[in-house]
Amino acid sequence: SKINNIFASISKFKNKTAIIKQDGEKVSYQNMFLHGETFNKFFKKKNLIFLLADNYYEFIVFYVSAVRTNQAIIILNSEIKNSDLINLNEKYCPEYIFCRSDKKIDLNFIPIKKFQNFILYKNNLNKKKYSIHEELCILLSTSGTTGENKYVKISNKNIFYNTTAICDSLKIRSNDTTITTMPPFYSYALSIINTHLFKGCTIILNK
Repeated sequence: SKINNIFASISKFKNKTAIIKQDGEKVSYQNMFLHGETFNKFFKKKNLIFLLADNYYEFIVFYVSAVRTNQAIIILNSEIKNSDLINLNEKYCPEYIFCRSDKKIDLNFIPIKKFQNFILYKNNLNKKKYSIHEELCILLSTSGTTGENKYVKISNKNIFYNTTAICDSLKIRSNDTTITTMPPFYSYALSIINTHLFKGCTIILNK
């Protein structure tokens, strides 16, 4: 799946500005890449991860690292109710949860790594009893307007071809700059992050 990984070559942009945080701090691709590398020791195998999505630097770093190492990510609304998180945990049994440090996690998970204002939690009890397909990259929720929301399975190939098609169609170039406008658990918002990092652009984080 490495050939279809959209972030496989992200380190080549080196000192270019990848992210401008909400406080105005600029972060290069090289530093973003190095921050992401600190998570690699947890990703020796393919894991299922709940990633609570926010337009923060920590989310971007973890998301890129997880995609680069071929994890399977369920991207959730950061404002998810605790009861819904409990139900999803019982259904999917993720190995990890990554979220803001002020998010209360009433589950049998233990904090194993703090990264700035986010924390990575590890499942301490409810282990999964299923295998994860090698090509599965992201599970993204539908709107749920016709009932309970479902999760769409998106492969590495899906994301790769979607990203390159958008870049070609919109003629996205490395000197472009974009802003985040919607939360990244929306497919449109996530595609903005994917395409602009893929092309070595700059993303201004905005809530």
